[in-house]
Amino acid sequence: MHDSVLRCTMEDEVECVRKRESCDQSEESISKERSPVSIFSLFRYATTFERVMLIIGLLCASIVGLSSPITMLIFREIINNITPSTFSFSVIKRYLFFYVILAEVLFILCVTQVGFVSISAKRQARRIRSLFFKAINRQDVAWHDENAAGSLLSKLTDNIFNIEQGMGTKLGEFIQHMTGFLGATAMLPLVVAGFSSFGMLGKTFMKREMEAYSKASGIAGEVLSSIRTVMAFGGEKREVKRYVAELSSVESVGIKKALAFGGASGLIASSIYLSAALVFWYGVTLMLDGLDPGAVVTVFTCIILGSIFMGSAFMTFPNILHALAAAQDVYGTIERIPEIDKDRGGLRLPNFTGNISFQNVDFVYPTRPEVTVLKNFSLQLKSGQTIALVGPSGSGKSTVVQLIQRFYDPAAGKVLIEGVELPLLDLIHFRSMIGCVQQEPVLFDGTIFDNIRMGKLDATPEEIIEAAKLANAHDFICTLPEGYETRIGEAGGGLSGGQKQRIAIARAIVRQPRLLLLDEATSSLDTRSERVVQEALERAAFGRTVLIVAHRLTTVRHADLIMVLSEGEIREVGTHEQLMKANGLYAAMVQSQAGDQAEGGTKGPNIPDGLGYTEHNSYRVEYSQVKKRVPNMEEDVAASDTSSIVAKEDNAAGLLSSGISKKWSNNPTLRLIKMNRPEAVFLTLGFLFSILSSLTFPVFAILYSEVYDIITKPLEESSMKARIAVISASMAGVGLAQLLIGLGQGYFFGVAGERLIKRIRALLFESILQQEVAWFDSREHQPGYLTALLATEATKVSKFTGARLSSMLEAILIITISLAIALFYNWQVTLVMLSFFPMLAVGNALQTKMFGLTKDTFQDSKAIQIAQEAIKGNRTVTSFALEDFYNNRFMESSRSYFRQQFNQAMIQAILYAFSLTIATFSICATFGLGAYLIDQKKTDVLSLFRAFLVINFASQAIGRLGFTASDAKQVTEAVEKILHIVDRVPRIMVNAGDIPLSPFKGRVQFRRLHFRYPTRPEVKILTSFSHDIEKGKKVALVGQSGCGKSTLLQLVQRFYEPDDHGPNSGIFFDGMDIRDLAPCWIRQQIAIVSQEPTLFNTSIRENIAYGDNTRIVSMDEIIEAARTANIHEFIMSLPEGYETLAGEGGSQLSGGQKQRIAIARALIRRPVLLLLDEATSALDTENERLVQEALDAAMENRTSIVVAHRLTTVENTDEIVVIENGRKIECGSPDELLAAKGSFYALHHAEAR
Repeated sequence: MHDSVLRCTMEDEVECVRKRESCDQSEESISKERSPVSIFSLFRYATTFERVMLIIGLLCASIVGLSSPITMLIFREIINNITPSTFSFSVIKRYLFFYVILAEVLFILCVTQVGFVSISAKRQARRIRSLFFKAINRQDVAWHDENAAGSLLSKLTDNIFNIEQGMGTKLGEFIQHMTGFLGATAMLPLVVAGFSSFGMLGKTFMKREMEAYSKASGIAGEVLSSIRTVMAFGGEKREVKRYVAELSSVESVGIKKALAFGGASGLIASSIYLSAALVFWYGVTLMLDGLDPGAVVTVFTCIILGSIFMGSAFMTFPNILHALAAAQDVYGTIERIPEIDKDRGGLRLPNFTGNISFQNVDFVYPTRPEVTVLKNFSLQLKSGQTIALVGPSGSGKSTVVQLIQRFYDPAAGKVLIEGVELPLLDLIHFRSMIGCVQQEPVLFDGTIFDNIRMGKLDATPEEIIEAAKLANAHDFICTLPEGYETRIGEAGGGLSGGQKQRIAIARAIVRQPRLLLLDEATSSLDTRSERVVQEALERAAFGRTVLIVAHRLTTVRHADLIMVLSEGEIREVGTHEQLMKANGLYAAMVQSQAGDQAEGGTKGPNIPDGLGYTEHNSYRVEYSQVKKRVPNMEEDVAASDTSSIVAKEDNAAGLLSSGISKKWSNNPTLRLIKMNRPEAVFLTLGFLFSILSSLTFPVFAILYSEVYDIITKPLEESSMKARIAVISASMAGVGLAQLLIGLGQGYFFGVAGERLIKRIRALLFESILQQEVAWFDSREHQPGYLTALLATEATKVSKFTGARLSSMLEAILIITISLAIALFYNWQVTLVMLSFFPMLAVGNALQTKMFGLTKDTFQDSKAIQIAQEAIKGNRTVTSFALEDFYNNRFMESSRSYFRQQFNQAMIQAILYAFSLTIATFSICATFGLGAYLIDQKKTDVLSLFRAFLVINFASQAIGRLGFTASDAKQVTEAVEKILHIVDRVPRIMVNAGDIPLSPFKGRVQFRRLHFRYPTRPEVKILTSFSHDIEKGKKVALVGQSGCGKSTLLQLVQRFYEPDDHGPNSGIFFDGMDIRDLAPCWIRQQIAIVSQEPTLFNTSIRENIAYGDNTRIVSMDEIIEAARTANIHEFIMSLPEGYETLAGEGGSQLSGGQKQRIAIARALIRRPVLLLLDEATSALDTENERLVQEALDAAMENRTSIVVAHRLTTVENTDEIVVIENGRKIECGSPDELLAAKGSFYALHHAEAR
């Protein structure tokens, strides 16, 4: 007996599992509550080593922060010895020596601070990222139904990047500055209140902002994963509008956040100035009572230092708030225990033979609880038995397959496996004994060998080859130049539908499962392949329990039991013979399919390539017929439309042409500023507020210098008190002004910054959608990478907008104004201070360069590609228990990404320490020279003091700019990445080309077509293919999977360009070479129903209306199209009718339902040319007949190209073209080809058998 049941009986084990299940459910309900993350719980996943590193780093940061208040003790002694009555140059030199020692100690502490904190944060971020990815894989299918893949990828990149920033160097800098502030100001109550309000508001708004963008990211991921559908229906502008609509909510939250931050910043600065005024008044009063001047000046200088430290802390605090807000969502997912938990363990069946029982099962999908899918459903599947489920689309057949794999739990009733309730079993172990082939197979980026091996990770090469042979895939694999090592691209994009299905079958067969689930396993195969694969599946089914879901009833004739489902209930049960004798629903379905078979005709010729070929001039038209030329993207467009996205979302699609003119500078920073030009008014007002803010510092410094004037010039007590009152009141006035300035800066820069981020994201998204299909085929431009690019790069750009831009401008203005004042008072001391500035600049520049070498962009790594395919293919990953496989791949990729950063982090720490200690040396040099000049009677103490104060403000401002060195590099790199895509001129530009003056009549000509996919140039797909399709004719393309049929449809839509570019080769519409025509016009003439239809996570109404994005489609048209496609009745049976959400990729609908909606979508377009790529492959017999009639009606009076494996669906066409290995080998009418008894005849009779 198995280990899990050695120590107890089966009944005891079941009872143990039940108790644990109950306990886990209780824990799960608690884990759903996502409590806010505190600064301490942010580090909950840190190891002891990382905690020790962090503590040491933060301790060093605290000491560095306290170093400035400590220097004030030295400063006090210098002040006491620099007054005219107590001046001593030798004493001053002794105290300056202490400054030198302090600078050397600071260097060591800074290196330790930055190095330890940074490495600790990177290690934790790597672990959190892996835990988050593992948690995503752990969640049940229902959770994935509610969480879009694009949104999850955004969190995996953007949120964890924010966590790393908040727990790393930014936290160290914040602790350093806050420690300095607290040491200097001793916790001024007003400041504490301001900072507390800032923290609470910031956390709230950042959480809202991330939640808002999560929706936009979900749209981006969905659109980029369905790019062919978007292009085919001209939906680029529509999708940009949909994306921008979600960005608007992000913008609104962002502006409110900026206003709140600005107000909090002004409150903090105001409280500091008001406190300084109070200290000044009270300090001088105490001095009159005998307190030494040095003490008063020291306390007052601490107030100034406190304001500087607070400003620096304010710059880093948002990073911590971002980290806390991001962690709340990420940590909540990590700690969430799913309702169906594959990691919960459970009973391992010692002898699973395939006995499965459904007992009175009711089921509703969690996302549609109002629709009952299965009603009182019962099923007994015995060991070694083959049972087939047949019935109309949407009757619940595929739902049964999902319930067996426990993707969901029933609402009522039980599913028993070997007499044990399914929830009590170890899910991973149970699924390892199941092989499943889905209706729409999901393959992963990698080699063919790797994809088959995913069925059994320890399979030998011999087992994999044998499985491929059984699935009839071996021969076509061997024809590829790299054989089993051929990479197939994301989701199997490099293969035809039939080839993908055969690889999926091989993946299931190699598993050697005890239970085989076949959900339309042969629906995408041609007749010959289907027959061979069906025989292979029958051999694979020997000795196994098999459940078949099928529409083609010929594939289930030999099943031991056939169950007919309708509306979630079993209507008939029996063998094929029994059900035929009963003459019920099943018999009607069989007779309907059999009635579609037809034979007859006369022999048609075997037409060679190029038969009937005429010279190019005989069918090419003169371009005097051309109506207009669509503007090329490279042409300059008036920049005045740049702000269209802000003023009117309906104009969002105009961003690409109007956003950035080619005549603008290639400098990324300059282009970033010019992209913000529509907000010039807001930027100007924000800039004016920054000028006012920057003036407060030198004004305050001059007021501050009056302290020294008072203590060195004896005045009468009455006049001194009057002067103190005036100066204190002036300081308080500066403080109140700073509060208003903070609000103004926050709002105006917030509006400018948020609109810029919105514009950049929309511009980037639109630019991506303008690229040609081949660009998306490359591994560098997979949806996961592009979605992450949209999420993170614009966020990095925001570091040069809003509060950050305000702070930088202030720093620059403070430096400029302070230097001007300092030069006026004491040019010698000022020049000495300035001599240190180049060293600061070099240090900051080296920091920036090192940051560029760090490769701190996670989405560049391979790990994001792994995450993207695992999350999007979650059902397949779950079905084949590949969670651990993907978790390990992801961790390994993350590990290599982390190793790249370690050495650069330490070098960056050294450069940071260098920049910081230079400031200390500059103070030492300044007072050294000042004391010498006083000793030589070349300056006075007051001039020195004023110059020193304002220069100190300037040096601190330079230090603040230094803190943004890494941010500046991030922004530059982000802008460069964005502009790299924005500036790229697509090889096939959707809006560039000619638009004919006269309407397209429907004549299509293929001339000597040669084609290879750009990602697989070694594989020839089409070889000298030629054929003419006359106006209004219905032409069918038939042949085995992978022969090039679907490729021709993609070339007709101008997704790719043929290899030959000569005047006598290509594709011609009414005699016009489509390479000269605008792709947008070409696609407007065409509608396509694909083999694997893609729907969007919008309402059914919107999905149907998507067929024509050039106009507003009326509800009457939508209903009429739905009726024609035989989907109206089903839609009306849903509680929300046409407003029902289809789910991501149409996940809330069955395959047949999706296909019928796709047909309705095509009918809305009223195309001149109709392309049908296996348009009825997913339909049951009755619906296929009805929809085929609809399609036959739709094809009337329009040119149609039909790709089909079921030859019965093409017998009403005017002409059939048989393709083999990319060549036309036979063509003629159905009757002619049947009479010819050639290739088509062989295919036809193979299907009939």
